[in-house]
Parts: sequence; structure tokens; C-alpha cells
Amino acid sequence: MGCSATRNFGIEKSQGKYLLFIDSDDWIEKDMLEKMYQKVLQEDSDVVITGFFREDNILNVVSKQVPKYTNNPYFWFNTEALIEFVWNKLYRKSIIVENKLIFPINSHAGEDMVFNVLFLVNSKKISILSKELYHYIIHGDNSIYNLEKRLGIFISIDVIYEYLKKYRFIEIKEILERFKRLSKIHLKVSFRKLLYSKNIKEFKRYFSLFIKNTAKITYFNFKDKLEIYNRAFIIFIIYIFHLDKIIEWREKLLVSFSNKKR
Repeated sequence: MGCSATRNFGIEKSQGKYLLFIDSDDWIEKDMLEKMYQKVLQEDSDVVITGFFREDNILNVVSKQVPKYTNNPYFWFNTEALIEFVWNKLYRKSIIVENKLIFPINSHAGEDMVFNVLFLVNSKKISILSKELYHYIIHGDNSIYNLEKRLGIFISIDVIYEYLKKYRFIEIKEILERFKRLSKIHLKVSFRKLLYSKNIKEFKRYFSLFIKNTAKITYFNFKDKLEIYNRAFIIFIIYIFHLDKIIEWREKLLVSFSNKKR
């Protein structure tokens, strides 16, 4: 049973009014649940979003991330609101049940984002807890470095698009633009993961598959696709000429800068 199927089973068997998902290789601060539930009681929240520590054992760096709130009703529809993750959120179960929400079992990349978009677009009260209470551990066996699984991002963004289209959310211009922006971010990240290819044969195979799948996206215009292809070209050059240390240096520099700002 995969991660999504396990979570769906947990939703089905759960008895409480609120649900929280925790990955088996991560850990939480001892007062995380208490603080999140207090927020629920204070604001009658449909969902509470908290911050987290990102502990990368590949790059040997630790970064902090907290959700950013704005008065825009669709503030949650971007990476700064940490929409890609489920384990830093406390969900009202009734919204999940009433809207028949489940995790997609045919994708192994972006499935958290699918669940979040479908949940949040049906939510009325979204609360933010600007504290790092969850510890997200990245290690060598982490699925985010599995290129076959990364192909699932194309399935995930398609599931989101079809849902938004079916229930006419996509007719709201800002939702469409935010969705496209979020999709492009995740596709760029997926191309960057190609730098972890085991060899040139694997790199070229998945590079070709990523390009072909990008070309099939109907809601991207030429400019959108060109933006993705430009990133793909840069990744190609970096891998072919063995410049991947530049990416590692950049990642560490960005983490250091981000931590200093906080």
C-alpha cells in the first residue's frame, strides 16, 4: 500500500473532527498539536497551516519555512503558503468527507499539492501559525530524488486542472493564473531533480520524457512553455558539463541567506 492509499485508508477509518498527517521518517515538536488545535478554537478554522524545519541530509543544511499570509482570498495558492505539503496542516474532516477528497493513488509526486488545492478551494477559514513545529527530513532514499516518481507531477497538475475546470473555479482569472504559476514552479523543480541522475543514459531518458510531457500541457501558452524549456536547457548544460556543484553551492547560499532573514 503506497503513501496516498495509506492516507486514504486513514481518512476512512478516522473518528475525530480534525486530521493531521505525519510522515514516518519525520518528527514534530511536542506542543505542535496543542498549538494548532488552540488556533482552531480561537478562529473556528477549516485548516491550520504551520511552519517547519527542512533538514536536508543530502546537502547537510537545515532551513526554516513559515507560511506567509496576505489579505488576498487566494493567498494560499502559492509556494509561500506551503501548499505543497500536508504534514504541516490540521484539516477539518467534514470538508474532506463532504467533497469526497482523496489523495491520488496514480501519482507519486505532487499528491500533497493535489489534496491541498482541492481542500483549500472548498475552505472558508484558513489560519496561519507562524512557528516552525514540524521537522521534515530529506535523505538519500527520499522519493523527491526518484526520477520515475517525479514524472507523477504531470499527473498531479492535470488532476488539479480538471477539478478546477469541472467545478468552474478555473473561470476565476486569479485562480487560473496562480495555478499556472504554481505548475511552472513545480515543473522547473522537477527538471532540476534531473541533476541527481545516476548516469547520462538516465538523464537523457527522463529529460526527454519531461520535455514531451511539458509539450502536452494544453493550458500553457507558448510563453509559458518557453519559460520551462529555458530552465530545461540550463539544467542540460549544467549536467553535461558537470557544473552541478554550482547548484549545491547556490542551495546552501540561499538557505543561509533565508535563515539570516528569519
